[in-house]
Parts: sequence; structure tokens; C-alpha cells
Amino acid sequence: MERIIIVGGGFSGLLLASRIPDSEVFEENPEIGLPPHCTGIVSRDTIGIIGSPARESIVSSYEYIRVLNSEGKDLVMLKPDQRIYKLDRILLERLLAKEAGDRGSKIYTKARVISIDLEGRAIVNEKGGLRRVEGSLIALAEGSLGTMSRKFGLSRKHDLFLGVQGYIAIKGVHESEILVFIDDRIFRGFFAWLVPIDGREALVGVATDLKSDAQRSIKLFLARLRKLGYLRDDILRRIYGGLIIRSYPLARHYRGRVISIGDAAGFVKPFSGGGIYPASRQAESLSISLRKSRWEDHEGYLKRYLEIIRKEIGSLKNQWIATKVLERIGIEKAIKVLGDLGVRTILLDYDHHENTIAKTAKKILRLKDDREKS
Repeated sequence: MERIIIVGGGFSGLLLASRIPDSEVFEENPEIGLPPHCTGIVSRDTIGIIGSPARESIVSSYEYIRVLNSEGKDLVMLKPDQRIYKLDRILLERLLAKEAGDRGSKIYTKARVISIDLEGRAIVNEKGGLRRVEGSLIALAEGSLGTMSRKFGLSRKHDLFLGVQGYIAIKGVHESEILVFIDDRIFRGFFAWLVPIDGREALVGVATDLKSDAQRSIKLFLARLRKLGYLRDDILRRIYGGLIIRSYPLARHYRGRVISIGDAAGFVKPFSGGGIYPASRQAESLSISLRKSRWEDHEGYLKRYLEIIRKEIGSLKNQWIATKVLERIGIEKAIKVLGDLGVRTILLDYDHHENTIAKTAKKILRLKDDREKS
């Protein structure tokens, strides 16, 4: 049957369903967009890929990212190569669901896919009981745990982090700047953030490895923000969280008529954990390949898809390697080296962090060499 079965109705699954008419999406949660997940910071280019659902979901925009230590000392200013935006993730997913529906795709909630096979068959557990469905392709958009993707050898083992965030009243924060706080003891392996929504409210959060206590980290972070004078009150509202992965995709992440997409496949920016841009590129590449192919030639269109997406996979692999090096050094320690060498501003390639890390490393080596010569 010429349709795609999509397991999971989050961002990746819904975007794919909006690109490929007559898809069927099975989402185990009762409502699209809930529970909320990521912070939703994306580039102008990403909005261009997604289209009108992203443009209609814009909450605010930013010009700079200030990196500070937990004592509030400015370490470095990141200047993105393009303006960046915060999207309302719940609204984005609901608009994508509407767009998918307008193009003939069907979305089922409270519908959990309990098994699949490599021939494009799946068993769904829904309100009316068990149902068997078939498609020309099954796309596993199952999120960070990626249970089925791992079972079929379509993704590598991910490094997992736990993120916790919520909204709080703020003061003294410029609306055009995102604040990122680093501390290798409190935010082990990751960082904390303050993303202003307007002059009075911000989304604040932390992420840590699973060996650390994320609840303790968010409490310590809020105490630091209070001490620095950024908070109007102590009430963290609309708290939510979830797993963040650091990984990169396998060179070949499909078998038979099954492909893994989004977080499940490792299509995330390894340093920040952001998955919207990589997943958008993946959905775009797969839909282009399908439009130019015969449905029955599933091996042909998947090979063509891999040719299109290969460069993006290479980029994510390089980002992962650079991130692991930073993890080993310590993010705070690495940033301190920049400060000691007088580097205060870095041009950030927002969607391809490996370019920024490589250029910065070369700059450090050059500055060290100049100092030694002088």
C-alpha cells in the first residue's frame, strides 16, 4: 500500500506526515503537542525548511548568546550567523498536525504501536483493541529512547541527559540575549539556560548527566539566579522536562521497509541536544527522495535518500566528536582557556557547531603560538 506508517506523533513524525500525503501517524499520548519537550530554539534557516507552521509559532527572537559561569561572570559572547528564534513547541506540533491533515494524512492518538516487522506491517493497540496496519514504509519517530530503532539495529546507543525547565518572572535581562551558564560541578557534562520570552518572563532550565540530581541542579541554579538579581520571584511555573540525547546517526539507519527518524535515529545536534534542525533536514530529504521515486522501489528511494542526507550525517558525527572532546576537557575549563587568551566574541555557526569548534580551536592554537613567540 502506498502510504507511510509513522510511529510517534512528535515533531519529526508530524513534519514527515505534513510532507508526505496520506501518511498514518500513531501517537500513544492522548493529545498532540503534550507533554511539552524541548526549549524550541531554532535558526532562521530551520524556519525556512519547516514553513508556515514554524513562522506562526514564533514567540521571540535573539541576536546573541552570552556564556557566563555560575557566579555570573561573562566568559564569552556567541554571535550566531543568523537570527535565532524561540518557537511555541505545542503550537508548532498542532499546526503541523493540521497541515498533515489538510494533505490527507491521518493522525491517531491513544494509539500505541506494539510491534512492527521489516515488511512494513505493524500492530497497533488503540481504544477499539488491536489493529494490523500495513504501509510501503514504517518511519520510527519514537523519540529519545528509540526502543524499536535499537531493536532493529537502526540507531547507536545514545548518551542520555535529563533536562528540567520551567517559566519564571525575571528582571534585568535583555530580550535579545539568551544566557547560558556553565559550571562543571553543578551542570555536569551540560549547561543551564535562561531564555527571555519578554522583559518579564523567561524559560529557565538545566541539563545534567543521569548520574547527577537534576532537581538539585535546578534548585541551585535558581538560587544563583536569585543571588545575581535576575529573578522577580521564586516560583517556577509550568515545569516540564525529559531526556536529551547526545549521539549521531548510523550511516545506514533503515532495514527493509523500516527507517528510524528524529531523536530515535540520533538526528540531534550533539552539543546542545537540539533536534529540530537535523530532523527537518531529514524529513525534507526523505520527502524529496519519495517524490522522485516509484513507491514500490523502496530500496531505490531509500538509497537516494541516504545520498541526500549523507553530508548532514557527517556534520552530526563531527559535532559529536568535538562534543566528546569538550566533555573530556570540561566545558567550563575549555571556555576559560578562551578568556585567558583574550577571546571574548565567537561567530557561531548555529546549525553546524563543528565549524565553530574547529575554527575556535585553530584560533586558540594560533594565539598560543603568538604568545610563545612574543
